[in-house]
Amino acid sequence: KEHGMETIKIHPLELLNGAETQETLWECVKQQAGKEILLYSSDSPEQVRQMQEIGKERVAELLEQTIAALAKRAVAAGYTRLIVAGGETSGAVTRALDFDSYVIGESVAPGVPVMIPRNRKDIRLVLKSGNFGQEDFFVRAVRMTKGY
Repeated sequence: KEHGMETIKIHPLELLNGAETQETLWECVKQQAGKEILLYSSDSPEQVRQMQEIGKERVAELLEQTIAALAKRAVAAGYTRLIVAGGETSGAVTRALDFDSYVIGESVAPGVPVMIPRNRKDIRLVLKSGNFGQEDFFVRAVRMTKGY
């Protein structure tokens, strides 16, 4: 956000109650066509605690399914760069896209390379889990995958 990228916030409570759906989120993405877009669900500690009270696993699974579905739509719509944060979310995205074998490219950060799916050599995928990466990780990942 600080670097001027377009952002779309995913609201877990709204997903749970149906006020926000994969379809409404995809419409937001389509409105930003041709731009680099950050979809995120990060929130304040208070909001995270509220989500955990609802059920950490339930919320996490819903977010993973939503991001995976949006990634699949993005690739079908011609997006060729995906940067995914979260280990379980990364797994959900690769399963949804049916990516299981990669050419390993340049490192964005130690332990986090740019990956090229063998069955889609036009795609650049960066999967970040845990505390990997420096403060400017996402900016670096966007820059390193530019042109694809």
